Amino acid sequence: MRAVAAMVAHSAHVEAGLLYVEGAGWEWAKLPGLPATHNVTFAAVFGVEPDEVDRTPLIRIEIEGPTKALGHVDHPFTANTIHQIPGTPIHEPRVIELTDITFVEWGLHRLTVLRLEGDERQELAVVEFAIVQA
Repeated sequence: MRAVAAMVAHSAHVEAGLLYVEGAGWEWAKLPGLPATHNVTFAAVFGVEPDEVDRTPLIRIEIEGPTKALGHVDHPFTANTIHQIPGTPIHEPRVIELTDITFVEWGLHRLTVLRLEGDERQELAVVEFAIVQA
């Protein structure tokens, strides 16, 4: 499995196997003060190999601030091959809402996207953005 695309966005949804994203790729979020609780929408397209279709790994998004971890969100992953045409790449769009994240520091923040399966831990993507004062 690999991340074909990964981003933070203002909003996103999946419809009929396609990812629809609005306001993606921002580099920073302005907050009036700290601590501040905010929601973050994570959108991605994962490339899945044919032998991975029947597996059920966990997608974990770890949230880190400049000096400390802010938590993580786990998302069960199952490939949906309903739109698959034999011989074509398998692309799986996903939207994962990170709700009620409490930011406590200004500066660079990071979402690290991992695939967890048994004892395996595979890094799929890193998305960075800054929290700045409004």
